Amino acid sequence: MSIRHQAALRLILVSILVFASELFFEFGGASEIANDGDEVSMFQRPMIVSKSKKQKKSQKEPEKEAEKPIWPMLIPLEKESVPIVRNSRIVSHKTSFSGKIRVGSPSQDFKVVFDTGSGHIVVPSSQCTSETCLAHRRYNMTASSRSVPLNADGTLVPEGDLCDQVTIGYGTGEVMGELARDKVCLGADDSSCIETGIIMAVEMTEKPFKSFQFDGIFGLSLDALAVSPIFSFHNSFEAAKLGALPQFGIFLSAEAGLSSSQSSEIALGGYNPDRLLTPLKWVPVAHEELGHWMVTIKEVRIGNKTLNMCQDGSCRGVVDSGTSHLGVPTAYHSTFARAMSVLSDGNNGGSGGGLGLEADDTDGGEDCRGVEAPTLELVLEGFTVNIGPEFYMRSMPVKASSVRGLLSEIDANPKSAAPHKATTKKATSATTNKAATTAATKATATATKSSKSGGTKRAGGTALAPSVTSSSMVCAPKTLPMKLPALGQNVFILGEPLLNRYYTAYDWKQKAVGFGLSAIAENRKFLDEVGEDVVQTEDRKQDDEEEVYSFVQMTVQVVRVTGRGRKPQSRSNGAVPGRKCDDHTASSLDDEAFESPSHLEL
Repeated sequence: MSIRHQAALRLILVSILVFASELFFEFGGASEIANDGDEVSMFQRPMIVSKSKKQKKSQKEPEKEAEKPIWPMLIPLEKESVPIVRNSRIVSHKTSFSGKIRVGSPSQDFKVVFDTGSGHIVVPSSQCTSETCLAHRRYNMTASSRSVPLNADGTLVPEGDLCDQVTIGYGTGEVMGELARDKVCLGADDSSCIETGIIMAVEMTEKPFKSFQFDGIFGLSLDALAVSPIFSFHNSFEAAKLGALPQFGIFLSAEAGLSSSQSSEIALGGYNPDRLLTPLKWVPVAHEELGHWMVTIKEVRIGNKTLNMCQDGSCRGVVDSGTSHLGVPTAYHSTFARAMSVLSDGNNGGSGGGLGLEADDTDGGEDCRGVEAPTLELVLEGFTVNIGPEFYMRSMPVKASSVRGLLSEIDANPKSAAPHKATTKKATSATTNKAATTAATKATATATKSSKSGGTKRAGGTALAPSVTSSSMVCAPKTLPMKLPALGQNVFILGEPLLNRYYTAYDWKQKAVGFGLSAIAENRKFLDEVGEDVVQTEDRKQDDEEEVYSFVQMTVQVVRVTGRGRKPQSRSNGAVPGRKCDDHTASSLDDEAFESPSHLEL
């Protein structure tokens, strides 16, 4: 064979091999070999490009999940506890629970009290230059590209026209402000932001706003308390269609700070079952048209004794996260003060017992939250709440003269004030406590407290006797007398003392409030001892004055203006009318503007 023929033959063989190789890879031969595990091919095939697409797709999926807000959204609440000093001694503490929100675009940060007892989002305005406003972060409307001035009915304010002004009266204090719509964000994720109405406060009373560190109030009431639908957070939240449930839940812990496992929080778009020890018991809202999370109270008992006040069906309770005390109808306040107070005898030795409270809270003295005192029971529809002294007592003893109605009640009923020595109990095993707790008292038994110092004594105390004087030191409950005629004859405000023990959930759609024991150490001890399973004011003296606040919404008054006129349509208390929305001169109010008919007596 000639050299030419040999070369031609080699060329034909090479062509055949190349063709065969292409057929082999085209029909997946290499894939089959690789799957057999016998050989590994490093040949880069189109399949690799396809796999790359799949990898990109899988990498995008977590990003999509991260963009979607997780409901319920949990917002930490920080407890601020500031000592009140009178005559060089700590006589009490003022406390508040607040969380962070963002308003505007770009966002402006604020700390607010999430308040179930009011219906508006209120932040100080940059146009407010009073000492009270200057002590807080202030909202600058002109710095937000999304902000739009509104009238009280939710309509836009025409350029050059006067702004409506609204005055909101709370249980303690008032704000006067103008109205706007802006972006409000609940968490760090922008996908949780909504467009809603806000109140820009141009005037804030010194008490209580100046003394607290939070900036404003985040109202979470039913829609009826808002001046118009756009100013109701619930209405705006539902309109945003974020895929969240029309619910929220509140967990208030006596522990301070945000690092503790028992730190307080609010859950929005649902509730957090991890904060519950027992299942929620849902109670329907009474008179939803009034706008409050108000429930019917069928009976009131103090120490298993039923009070003669609810037989006519007039008793109701407003669940209010913005009130520091238990509000009691004025006509019965002295009865509550008398039945729930005990003489201080100093048996606790300065140990800061229970509820995760520091010993410093008592200034080294007796901690009244450890005394023997009766349990307060409120019988609701299908559920009974029980609040023991570890939840309702003031932390420190006070002079009897500082407790409203206490001495007058003793003078009027000396026989009912027979002295009784409260025994000092030894902490025992759960078995002993369970045996001592009968089926009839399981629901009202309170956990035996032990001091933080490791001792086993529960503080003693002596029931009030006729011999008590104005200078006698007593352990008194955190109660305040109040009148709320617009809501009913005998209306209670169920504030922090109840919320420190119970996790509460609120359902805007079903109009119901849920109660369950909070996942705190005191409740765990209580359930262990009773053998139940766990599910995952005017008469105050200055030296004993305490800080009381209530943000339950009492009144809303709107100054309506028409066209470019300056005369409001109706205003009986002489407040000045609105100003132009582009006029950045701070509004000024005469004294009469802050004399709205508040019915809360302190």
